[in-house]
Amino acid sequence: MKKHIRFFVMLSSSFLFFTSSLTQAQFNQGNWLVEGTIGQISLSNYSENAEQVGSTSKYEGDSFGFRIYPSAGYFISNNFVIGLKVGFNYYNNKDKSFNSNGFKTYESKSNGNQISIAPFLRFYLPGNESSNLRFYGQAGGGITLDLSKSYESTSYSNDGLIIGEDKQDSPEKYFQFFLEGLIGLNYFLTKKVALNGALGYTYEKSTETISYTYIDMNGDETKYPDTKYTNSGNYFTWNVGFTMIIP
Repeated sequence: MKKHIRFFVMLSSSFLFFTSSLTQAQFNQGNWLVEGTIGQISLSNYSENAEQVGSTSKYEGDSFGFRIYPSAGYFISNNFVIGLKVGFNYYNNKDKSFNSNGFKTYESKSNGNQISIAPFLRFYLPGNESSNLRFYGQAGGGITLDLSKSYESTSYSNDGLIIGEDKQDSPEKYFQFFLEGLIGLNYFLTKKVALNGALGYTYEKSTETISYTYIDMNGDETKYPDTKYTNSGNYFTWNVGFTMIIP
């Protein structure tokens, strides 16, 4: 029994030594950092019933969205990285409503793609070289622009006939400015490759101009004056992915 215990201890110690020596990442000046991150994945589906005196209504919808952030950086000094992150955002939303007879009364569809560009600075906290965990802080900011966007909705009568359609156009495309700060960690699986996880805070401000067009059941169009929207917000973010350090 003691022989088995000694063998297990020796085997575990050898594995830990091998893993530690294998994951001594080189955070030295002149190295490169490459990262792929997926963040803010959202998938939702809802169904709601509303009851009034003598009638009921039903609402349902679903939405899906995700963001991908490939990035690359260069160690300008030990533990200090300057880099660029390029983001791709996608979303798709659908909504419907029905009356008490089961006829559709409203339907809308929207989807879009956006691209963001953000330089960043990252600093790795000093750590034990034999450890495969390294924490970091990161600050950055950039802009987000529309690649494509569409929105349309349809209204129906109580017996399910189309009575009108709404469409949107963007004479001045969506533009967003944002700042972000992250606290993250790398867990190194090998000397060069690590799992990456981070939590952060983002401030953003955006502007967008939208033109509305209504088409009635006879095909006549009514165009409304352009509306300019300005929004600002603060929120917490998270992301996960992989990090690679290239000597």
